[in-house]
Amino acid sequence: KEDGTEHDGIYKLVYHVKPYFDLLGQETFYPFIEVVFELKGTTHYHVPITLSPYGYSTYRGNWPEKGDK
Repeated sequence: KEDGTEHDGIYKLVYHVKPYFDLLGQETFYPFIEVVFELKGTTHYHVPITLSPYGYSTYRGNWPEKGDK
């Protein structure tokens, strides 16, 4: 929607992690990580990532909407 209130769709985040490991002087198996996901509705999402030089994990995080308990 033009007013920026609807964000339904498929998105891709690209985490460029090689520069981080280069700064640490450490090799990594993954120069970048792509995370593809689909948004529906108005929920506020976070896409956290847990990272090591040779593996990663990601999951859907979210914050409660106003009025949610």
